[in-house]
Amino acid sequence: MPRVSVIIPAYNSGRFMADALDSVLRQSYEDWEIVVADSSTDDTRSVVEDRIRSFGGRLRYLFQPKCGVSAARNAAIQMSRGSIIAMLDADDMWLPHRLERGLAVLDRDREVGLVHSRVLRVDQEGKVLGLPPSPHSRYLNGMIAAHIYTRRGHVLCTTVLLRRECLDSVGCFDEELQRTEDRDLWYRIARRFACAHIDEPLAYYRVGQESLSSDWQRCWDSQIQFLDKHRKSGAEGSRRYRQALANMHRERGDLLFNRHELESSIRSYATAVSKDPLNMPNSYMLVRALGEPLLSRLRSVNV
Repeated sequence: MPRVSVIIPAYNSGRFMADALDSVLRQSYEDWEIVVADSSTDDTRSVVEDRIRSFGGRLRYLFQPKCGVSAARNAAIQMSRGSIIAMLDADDMWLPHRLERGLAVLDRDREVGLVHSRVLRVDQEGKVLGLPPSPHSRYLNGMIAAHIYTRRGHVLCTTVLLRRECLDSVGCFDEELQRTEDRDLWYRIARRFACAHIDEPLAYYRVGQESLSSDWQRCWDSQIQFLDKHRKSGAEGSRRYRQALANMHRERGDLLFNRHELESSIRSYATAVSKDPLNMPNSYMLVRALGEPLLSRLRSVNV
């Protein structure tokens, strides 16, 4: 029985699936299986089936009607056999030591239930775009549920390695959530288990054409749904709820500021400050946005 089960949900991922599978095949650690849960209408199935023989029985395929990424991941987890679960999205890839590095952390500390790391961003063609900034380590290590809830700590799905006992304890992905199902699960795990962050990139995260420009617009309602779920359950109070909303508004302000939508960014930053006045990054970004017209004029004079 394999120690690690690699979970890959797929929907119309034929273009990228071979890269994802091959990145597992190249791992320095070899005691693994892959379970692909697919609901595609493109050639994903044929890509997987063409490669099954080369994986020597370590690649299994499950097809089911389109039912969302949470249901796909849950079905693959139920079909899997490993004591360690590794997440990989079909359009992402792993670096060769990804499993080895993560397992070393789990083997070293039984208190750790979930390990995650940094990523390198790549475009649709696989060209490396760079290493995105990472939050402070205190938001990524230890009992970090509050930081996940308030968006100070970000756990990137395609880097997650977790013990099956975590899922036995808190359940799998919430199929009612559409775009925050991963944050919701990491949060529930982090309430009961310590998390550990490896401060190096161990995966390639593929950035879609719309991801950087419209992510928050499309995700906003789902983020609120996640926050409301745990506030209504009593797991989180009004203070952290306001902190989370403030950080969401600041991130939205950052997006608008970078798109040169200055007035809209100022409104988002002002809302962030009103919800969490003691958060210095929120105040700093509001002041920066308010001062941008003057800074622009000074820059043009210096040129």
